[in-house]
Amino acid sequence: MEFSTAPVDLNKVREYRLGRLRKKMEEHEFRPAAL
Repeated sequence: MEFSTAPVDLNKVREYRLGRLRKKMEEHEFRPAAL
């Protein structure tokens, strides 16, 4: 693993995880309301 690319990769992974987590939370929150 290269430390020079680690920060950028970690940021991308963090944004990706936050995006997926946000989608999951929205689905769980809005699914009951929609039904």
